[in-house]
Amino acid sequence: MEVTTPTRKRGPLANFLLILITVISLLVIAYLGDFLGMQHWVNEKFESGNSASAYPGHTTDGDKSQDSDTTEGHQGDSSNTDGRKKAKASDNADDAYMQALYLTDNYPYSKKKLEDELISGSNQNHPTFTRAAAEKAMGHLKYDYKEAAAKCARSYQLNLKMKPEEIHDQLMSSSEGYTKEEADYAIQHLRG
Repeated sequence: MEVTTPTRKRGPLANFLLILITVISLLVIAYLGDFLGMQHWVNEKFESGNSASAYPGHTTDGDKSQDSDTTEGHQGDSSNTDGRKKAKASDNADDAYMQALYLTDNYPYSKKKLEDELISGSNQNHPTFTRAAAEKAMGHLKYDYKEAAAKCARSYQLNLKMKPEEIHDQLMSSSEGYTKEEADYAIQHLRG
């Protein structure tokens, strides 16, 4: 006599849960991608296949005379002090725009600090851009620097227990780079 074990079919709910778990896993991996060193890989993919402009409402039709700043990605490599290769500054404003979006989604930047970050690329995982590409990208960026200053001020208040006068000075320091108007706005919007 042959013994068979009954097979159990998965119902629609089980299939839905498997898909849901897969999607959540992919979202978690994408979120942690920067911590796992994946952001540099993503940036390289953006640079290699620039078929359309990154600017909202702007399309690239191949007219190089109209948009000469966005023709090529990185122009070569040079070694860093730690021996790793780092690409030279890119003149691709679309990539600079995408990088600016990424940076401002993750930290409250002043205009000066954002431009410095795009140009200097102090983080080795972030690409660098020419001043022209950075300025063009920032010209298209819809970002409220006053609100960014307020967010930064709240962080200093909550995490470092700084007084409003100290926060104001810190916001206007060379390390943060906010204007007096932005720092004043931030202090006015601190929560008591």
